Amino acid sequence: MDFEPRSWTGEFRDPALEEGLREDAWPRAAWQLRMVVAVEGLLYLGAGALDWHWFGPGPRLALLGGLRALVGGLCLAAYLHSFRWTDWRKAEWFAWTTGLVVALTELLEYHFLTAASGASRLQEAPFLVVIHLVSYAAMPIRLNLLLGVNLAGSAAFLAFGLWEGVSGSPGFLALLLYFSLANGAGFAFRRAWNLALRREFELRGSLQREVRDRERAEQAARRAGEAKHRFAAAVSHEVRTTLNAVLGGARLLEGARLPPDQQRALAVVQEGGQQLARLLDDVLELARLESGRMDLRREPFEPAGILEAVRTVAWPLAEAKGLKLRVETEPGIPALEGDPIRIRQVLLHLTCNAVKYTPRGEVILGLALEGPAGAGRCRFEVRDTGPGFSAEELGRLFEPFQRREGGGFPIQEGAGLGLAISRELVAAMGGVLELHSEPGHGSAFAFTLALPLAQGRAEADPETPVERLTLLVVDDLEANRVVAEGLARSLGHQAKGASSAAEALALLKTEPFDAILADLQMPGMDGLGLLRALRALPDSRAASTPLFLSTAGDQGPLPEPPEGPDGLLPKPLTPARLAQALDRVRDLREREPILDRARTAALRRDLGPRAWALAVGSCRTSALASLEDLERPGERARALHKLAGLAASYGLTRLHREAQGDSPRTTEFRGLVLRSLEALEETAEQAPVPGA
Repeated sequence: MDFEPRSWTGEFRDPALEEGLREDAWPRAAWQLRMVVAVEGLLYLGAGALDWHWFGPGPRLALLGGLRALVGGLCLAAYLHSFRWTDWRKAEWFAWTTGLVVALTELLEYHFLTAASGASRLQEAPFLVVIHLVSYAAMPIRLNLLLGVNLAGSAAFLAFGLWEGVSGSPGFLALLLYFSLANGAGFAFRRAWNLALRREFELRGSLQREVRDRERAEQAARRAGEAKHRFAAAVSHEVRTTLNAVLGGARLLEGARLPPDQQRALAVVQEGGQQLARLLDDVLELARLESGRMDLRREPFEPAGILEAVRTVAWPLAEAKGLKLRVETEPGIPALEGDPIRIRQVLLHLTCNAVKYTPRGEVILGLALEGPAGAGRCRFEVRDTGPGFSAEELGRLFEPFQRREGGGFPIQEGAGLGLAISRELVAAMGGVLELHSEPGHGSAFAFTLALPLAQGRAEADPETPVERLTLLVVDDLEANRVVAEGLARSLGHQAKGASSAAEALALLKTEPFDAILADLQMPGMDGLGLLRALRALPDSRAASTPLFLSTAGDQGPLPEPPEGPDGLLPKPLTPARLAQALDRVRDLREREPILDRARTAALRRDLGPRAWALAVGSCRTSALASLEDLERPGERARALHKLAGLAASYGLTRLHREAQGDSPRTTEFRGLVLRSLEALEETAEQAPVPGA
């Protein structure tokens, strides 16, 4: 690098740079100045005892004592001003003036000593030489000031020697040599120190500028990345919204009796739409991974079960090509905790790629434990008997949008994002995706994950009859509402649409719904706004309605329930995704309070403790009688109506919802009635006992 020009003292010629250096170095220099002047002042005042010993009381002692007191005052002033950055020049000039007064004091002292004991005492003057050297080395003031005060002191002593007529004596010549060495060596040392200090300041400034430039470049790159991400999300939202209507409409037409040529055209539309949907999923997945916005789950899973699930999906592709597809697992692999969805996604990418590019032979999915069983280090592997990869292909294999073409391979579907996404997913889970391959000898992809042992094996819930639900679909686009409502009806549920969040809130005040499916991005109040307004409704039954958000883009992290949605359904909407969400509705209802405690407290306050206790007892009697009627033929509807009325009157929120359903299961419904009555009776027990 090019260094700034220096003056003859080694300081910057540029006043602004020199001021910047002083501002940077002054905290250390001020501490150094305080130490020097404090020690010098105390020692110099203490040297007054020697004056008393040499001269005794008299005018000489008084003059020297006054000068020593002046030195002490100047040292104190420099010490105090060193604490204020704006007065650093005052501190510097006080220190410089102190040097002049010290030189004058020493000159007078030697004059008095010479007058008392002869000119031979002049050889003791090297004490001032020591002061010169110390000032060059330790006094943090400008070199030109130091040089001036030290040369002035040296010249004064030498002039004194000439005046005394001892210029030819050995002592005078030695003194001349001492002063010359002190000033020459001191100046050379201090100038070298100035150069080194300023060079270090320039290098540090250059490093800081480089760091700032890099930070600005990183911020610009981050802003560009965020802009790219927002653009991709916005474009994806628009494309997915349209694609959702196209694919949804195609699914609704599947059940219609169409002529064969129209069925073939419909199949082409569906296949093209699904390919476009997969491409959008891959692009958004890679964008999330690159921006660090990937959230990993942690739940119990069976590693061997994941391999079997991947084999099930990829088996039709392998069978069509005449390939063997098998699973090799070690026996006794325990249940682990991790993100089974992401692990399955990686294995599915690797397996489908292996099937695509293996013309004959087999593809093997391997699973093994590394180390002791309790360590939970699980190694997943996908091997094939394909042609392998060349060194050139290995160098670019994991780059996005890279596909294997040429070399006798047919052009395959896809955008070449599978391996890039797989590598990033494995890295996010704490592993490294490895590849071992040689041309003509197949390939082996493998990764090892450190996964803790699951606390307990999760058992699948027994199948339960499908409950008919009422779904409220909220979307500003009619095409999306038609698709969602049609898919819900095809699953055996009822559905109703609303074109805005305001219309949905109005509907919730007049009729109950079991679940809500709302678009995340809507004009006016969006899906999150609807969620907040829903949870703030005074009707606790409506406020606790499960709400799912449908999104066509990367929405970023969302708060967890109850502040956040109960689930996310990406577009295009599929029957499987909608069915999975609606299957969770019963579990989500459990968060709904059994009792509206605000209502029961108001009733107890209005009726009084004794009347409330009697009313609660009457409610139990009527509710148990209605439960008996549920078992009688022809009485079920009347019993449910009676229980719904009791629940509404006494604030039994969850019971009121269930009693209004079409066909609640008797066993679960009976348990809910008993739990509701127990909660209601607790409010009566809190009141004073009647007759007390």
